[in-house]
Amino acid sequence: MRKITSFLLVWLILGPGLNWAQEKSATDLLQEAKVLIFDKQWVEAENRLATLIQKFPQSPVVTEALFYRARCLQELPNQEEKALAAYQEFLRRKRKIPSLEEEAEVSIIDLAFRLYQKGKEDYLSLLLNRLQSPNKVVKYYAALKLSYAGEKKYARRSIKVLKDIIAEEKDEELRDRAKVALLRVDPEIFQEFVRQETSARIKTLHLQVYEKGNLKVNLAIPWSLADLALRTVDEESKEILRKKGYNIDRILRELKEFKGEILEIKSEDSIVRIWVE
Repeated sequence: MRKITSFLLVWLILGPGLNWAQEKSATDLLQEAKVLIFDKQWVEAENRLATLIQKFPQSPVVTEALFYRARCLQELPNQEEKALAAYQEFLRRKRKIPSLEEEAEVSIIDLAFRLYQKGKEDYLSLLLNRLQSPNKVVKYYAALKLSYAGEKKYARRSIKVLKDIIAEEKDEELRDRAKVALLRVDPEIFQEFVRQETSARIKTLHLQVYEKGNLKVNLAIPWSLADLALRTVDEESKEILRKKGYNIDRILRELKEFKGEILEIKSEDSIVRIWVE
């Protein structure tokens, strides 16, 4: 009884495009197809979905049926073009199903690349267009897939997105996949990019000395050199500094622990400001 009531409510809300019995038949066909898909019975599932779409084109479940029919076609041999067209039809529908749209976009990328590998080069434009997608999952997947293109003129179109992934994303697995893809596309660009990325991560020690309010020293040097220079100060000089309130070992420890924060050492006439970026 509850199931019948649900069907009736759906029909009343969506309007009288189909009568209640027709809508129930359409919904039943969709559910049967989903069970067959779960069992990987692609041909049987596709037949039921095709029947649903043909017999009940005004049904609100047609949008979902288009997606699952495309999925069935994708799993069948040599049906890439039909599957791709079905996914595109699904995405063009006015009635949207956001939870399935991303999956459809990713499937289009897979199908288009498969067709490209079969010699149908024009389909690669579907990947190239998705490099501009506002959806990061779609954009990133298109770039990773494009990196496998045999013709470098196409594969190199993925470089910008791959660099963005490496530079901006926090997911280590995703970044590693992008690095491998960039290496595959152009080893020289990969090496140069890695050098730039490493250089950008090098910490810098900043030292400013003010005497009576005037800036007398303003220094910025790589942390590795600064650390080495400070550690080579002889013990006698360290003792003199300690008597004046400066402890080099403590300064180094605090700079490492509080990266980015400014350490100030004040005396009667001077202020020393040290920080690491």
